[in-house]
Amino acid sequence: MPIVVNTAVISHRHVFNCVGRAVAAQRVFSLFYWGFDVRRPGNNRCMGKIKDDEYVSWIDQPEDSLFRLGGFGGSALTLRTCMNLGIEGSLDFGVDVGILSPDRFVNYLARPVAPDFIDKLAAFFWACAAEQFPEKSVATFVDDSVGINLSVMSSKKFVVELQVHIVEVLGADIPEIDVVNFETSRVALTTAAEKVRLLNQSEPKIDIAVGG
Repeated sequence: MPIVVNTAVISHRHVFNCVGRAVAAQRVFSLFYWGFDVRRPGNNRCMGKIKDDEYVSWIDQPEDSLFRLGGFGGSALTLRTCMNLGIEGSLDFGVDVGILSPDRFVNYLARPVAPDFIDKLAAFFWACAAEQFPEKSVATFVDDSVGINLSVMSSKKFVVELQVHIVEVLGADIPEIDVVNFETSRVALTTAAEKVRLLNQSEPKIDIAVGG
């Protein structure tokens, strides 16, 4: 039986086609926005090559492996946990850093993480939310290992403006800096101070496989 809406007849097939297009659009948006495809639980396996005959894979990446601080106008700062190949073949905890603005999305992959990075970042977010004038009282957050600086440019009663600096290439002789400013709410910063700590608990399970 067709669905009648304001004298316009819409068949079930048309409705299903619209839903299918919406799902496809969501997948495309997710690839652009987050840098990865939408996956069902239990089907989130990533693999990286270590040597010619050795691979590392992590299975069932935890849901809390992705952190996002959203801003107004579609801007955001994202962090996603990953595993980096360290010294002598060790696997070290790292993050992918993403910055989103209304006209672009850039993802800086596999940045090494210092042991106190997450806790210091959480303290910075909390201070930005709690201080009356954070642009005067909160020091710039600086982390050279990740190559990121966060500073408060201005604030209002419910809104804080942040400026994000990211070194585009770590270790470059003359580093180029990617800069984005965005406004976010104090409520979002309070939530971010809590949510970002979950990244410390989100290291994926590691499985070393020899051969292709």
